[in-house]
Amino acid sequence: MAKTKKHSQTKFLLLIIIFTTLCALTGGATYYYKASQRIQSVIGSPAKNLSPLQTFTLTIKLSQEINELTSSPSKEKQTVVLEILQGKNATTISNKLKQLDLIHQPEAFIHFLIYTGGDTNLRSGTYILNKAMNPIEIGNALQSNQSSTIRFHLMDGWRCEEIGNALAASGMSFSAQDFIDTVHQQDAEGYLLPDTYFIRRDASAKSIIYSMRENFYSYASQLNNGFSAQGLSLEQATILASIVQREAIVQEEMPIIASVFLNRINNNMKLEADPTVQYAIGYSSSNNSWWKSPLSLTDLTIDSPYNTYIYKGLPPSPICNPGKAALKAVAFPAETNYFYFRALCDHSGQHYFSSTFEEHVNHTCP
Repeated sequence: MAKTKKHSQTKFLLLIIIFTTLCALTGGATYYYKASQRIQSVIGSPAKNLSPLQTFTLTIKLSQEINELTSSPSKEKQTVVLEILQGKNATTISNKLKQLDLIHQPEAFIHFLIYTGGDTNLRSGTYILNKAMNPIEIGNALQSNQSSTIRFHLMDGWRCEEIGNALAASGMSFSAQDFIDTVHQQDAEGYLLPDTYFIRRDASAKSIIYSMRENFYSYASQLNNGFSAQGLSLEQATILASIVQREAIVQEEMPIIASVFLNRINNNMKLEADPTVQYAIGYSSSNNSWWKSPLSLTDLTIDSPYNTYIYKGLPPSPICNPGKAALKAVAFPAETNYFYFRALCDHSGQHYFSSTFEEHVNHTCP
């Protein structure tokens, strides 16, 4: 009788354990199912390269972190620029985002990236983010095919057509012709300072030109006293600098080349600068360039106000966008008695400088 009673008690305890385990398993399965449904509705499906255990673990973690991931640090849309260099991993980027106060919990952000496969899909580039974005929005932005901005280097001596073509090729939202037309409408040729710019892909041609011009005036304002000392207005100095820019190959010669043109102007001589003729000719299909070289004798007779072989003084406007060194060379030219220069025959890009025409002729290459 005692054995029967003891057996009944053991059986009852076993049933309780089995029932409790089933409840726990059922409850756990229900919890995981609900967590999975919520995560997928907010974040999306897990990356295909995850194992079932990884998916399970990340789903549970993300279910506890989802409020953090869907909340932004601020309601203010304060812009923050984030540059991601090639090879940076998710941990490094997450810590950088925390430093910039864009996320609060780097670990939760990393869980999100791994779950979505973003840890292996982060794109290098420069991104314009803001503190009103939540971590999920930031993560999606960093995985987009294109960064928010482009890093654009405007080369010294480019004319607006060259700039427009380069911008369009960089994936901007406007065409090269839109940019060129806007430059001409605003008479901005020559006043777009060569420099490195971070430009939003959705920026308009007008806004980019504004930024480049502001950069130009900011730099040129430092040279105003030098321009005045040469008897030049800002416009005149910019036109002359654009010619110096296209004539010089070696930057160190720019102040000497500037002195040659200033000496010619002060002595009522024609500038006779090849780049002004190149500008008047425009695009050369034979050279596949906006700067035809070499020029023929016929080219030098083209009737254009930009042809300084025919017309004295400066051309009507800049022929390119001069860089800082060319502008500085005009503000602070070398003190010389040179009136002529000719390229050396060794193709080094350097020049012979002469005070007389006879010397100049004697430097003609064989």
